[in-house]
This record gives sequence, C-alpha cells and structure tokens, in this order.
Amino acid sequence: MDISSSPAIGSPPATTSLARPAPRLIAALALLAALTLVPIATGADSYVVHLLMSVFIFATLGHAWNLMAGFGGMLSFGQQVFIGLAGFSEAILIYYAAAPMAAVWIFAGLVPLAFAMLLVVPMGFKRPVRRSWALGAALCLAVGYEIAVTLRPELDLFGDAFTRRASLLLFLFLGALPLLRLRGAHFAIATWLIAESVATIFNGWPLAGAGGGMQINAGVDVLTLYYLALGLAAAVTLGIFLSMRSTYGLALMAVRDDEEAAESSGIDVMRIKTAIFLISAFVTGLAAGLYFMDAMIITPASGFSISWASYVVFVAVAGGMGTVSGPLIGAVLFVIVDRILGQMSGQGQLVLGLISIALMLFLPQGLAGLLERRGGHRPALTRSPQQPSTSGEAQ
Repeated sequence: MDISSSPAIGSPPATTSLARPAPRLIAALALLAALTLVPIATGADSYVVHLLMSVFIFATLGHAWNLMAGFGGMLSFGQQVFIGLAGFSEAILIYYAAAPMAAVWIFAGLVPLAFAMLLVVPMGFKRPVRRSWALGAALCLAVGYEIAVTLRPELDLFGDAFTRRASLLLFLFLGALPLLRLRGAHFAIATWLIAESVATIFNGWPLAGAGGGMQINAGVDVLTLYYLALGLAAAVTLGIFLSMRSTYGLALMAVRDDEEAAESSGIDVMRIKTAIFLISAFVTGLAAGLYFMDAMIITPASGFSISWASYVVFVAVAGGMGTVSGPLIGAVLFVIVDRILGQMSGQGQLVLGLISIALMLFLPQGLAGLLERRGGHRPALTRSPQQPSTSGEAQ
C-alpha cells in the first residue's frame, strides 16, 4: 500500500464530519487574537505578560523535544546543549560584534543547528570511505589550526592550549559519533553525555567568560520578546500540526514504531531522523534565544543544566506526549507550578516532582488524554496519530 493513500496523520476518522475542525480553528484564532491583546489590557511590562511569554517559550521547547521523542521515538536528555549554545552564541555575538537583535536571534538558532549537523550529517554518507574523507579533512583543519596559533597566538579563539585541544578533540569525536544509529536508552545517554562534555568546555573557555558567564544586552524590550515568543510558538504549533497530517508525518510515525519495518517498506529512516533532529535543534535554539534575551545573563551552569532536560520532558509528558497540543497544555501547567506554586511554597522543584509523580500514576497519557476522554473523541490537536502502515513507500 502506498503511504500517500493512507489517512493523514492526525486527521479525523472517516465518519467524522469535515466541518468539525471549523469550530476548533475559530477557537484557536480567537485565542491567538486574545493573546495579542493581553499586553494592551494588562500593560507591556506586567507580570501576566512575563508569565505568558514563559508559557510560549516553554511550549516551543516542549514542541521541539516532543517532535523528536513523541513523534520520532528519539528520546533525548541532551536538549540543554542546544539551549546553552544558543544563549552563549547570543552573548558572544553581542559582546564581540555588537550585532543587531534580529541577527543575534537568528544566530541563536543557527549555531545549535550547525552543532546538530556536526552530530548527524557524517552519518548521511552511505559509504564509509566518504565518511573517512570527511573526518580526515576535519583532522587536517584541526592540525592546521594548531600550527596557526603556534605561529600567531593572537589567532587563538579559545584562550589557552587545554581548552583549544579539548574542544577540537571533542568536535572530531562528535563528527565520528554515529548518534542516530543509537536507539532508546543509548541515544538518551549519548545526548546527555554530549551536553555535559560541551558544558565542560564552556566552563574553561575564556572567550565565553571561563565559567563566570556573560551578559546578554540585546537592547530589546519585553513587548517585542512577547510577540516574538507568541509568533514562534504559533508557527511551530501550526507547522507540526500540518506535518503530522501529511505523508511525511505518517512516515515519521512508522519510523518511531518500527525502524526495520519502515526501512523495509521503502522509507529513508536516516533521512527522516536527521531532518527531525536538525529541526528540533533549530527550534530549540530560537526559543532559548528569546529566553536568554529576557534573562540577560547566561552561565555554563544555567545554560547547560540538566534541569532543562527535566523541564522539557515535563512539559511534553504532562501535556500529552505524541500530541500536538500536549506541549501547549504542559507549558501552562509548568509555568503555574514552577513560577506560581513553586514561588509560593519556596520548593519549586519539590512541587514539580510531586506533580510529575501524580501525573504518571493517574494520567499516564497526560492532560491531553484527559481532555480526549472527557470529550468522548479525539480532537485534531490532542489525539495521538493513527497507527501508521509500514507497507507503503516514502514519497
């Protein structure tokens, strides 16, 4: 069976009226319009605006992780590497180049994207000889850089020999690491170790503050950040919603459920996993860029903290893993728990942990699953996609 002839992922059952999505679309547009008016009603620098901006940012971070883990089956505990790289890339570009805000924000997405390409693109080479050539060329560049800084020390961007050599060896190792060949717990542990390794480099890198952190003075007001965060969250939500209703989304779900069956049916598994990994890195970088513009400071401890991994997992799982609306719902819950209940009790991490345990015990499918059961059907934005057929071919 050709995949293109299968029902679109996330589409209503055949017995559902085609007019049914209209009320949901109207409700979504009304909510979006209301959110654009919130700063006018409450004031541009009000506490509500800050809370909603946090919701948008964490919803986008949750979307990026959910795209990999919930829809693609790539369970990652290393999203903090993209978050830290995004924040430090902003700080470095502002401090050393005085770049404008627009360029800084885009750069915050491109640097994690480039790092993700370093992790996965070598695996796109189907012949080991070609991969060896790529690694050989990278080794030659590293040796050439060592020679250059020996002759001209002022060319050294790392500040000291240890940080320079550790960084170059790390990047060479990452370029040879078959990350997307790993699955399940092995992939999760590998992503976490990568994040910890990069954090170690930044802890001693003089260009990035040598562990003391850097300020991020982007010269942007809260109102601009609010609308950028809202627009990013809306665009990512719409993009994932449309993708999961397409042939590509069906192929992605087939890869998640059974890679061998998907590959035997003609789906290019590595190409799909690579694309999802790169998109997730770029989206994570953009969301993290907005977060650190608001925070105005970043340190290795705050940028590469393992807490980021727990936050994005909570947002996606609490809301509903493998659903489009799950990260949106989870982000609202996370901000309520972390920013409101946590501050009131003074034990934000404890409250978050207790709620996580309660959700796992009583709502294993997340809040989206609860809404699904109460509604008596699966709404397009909260239902898990239909089980894909793996007998078709990727288009």
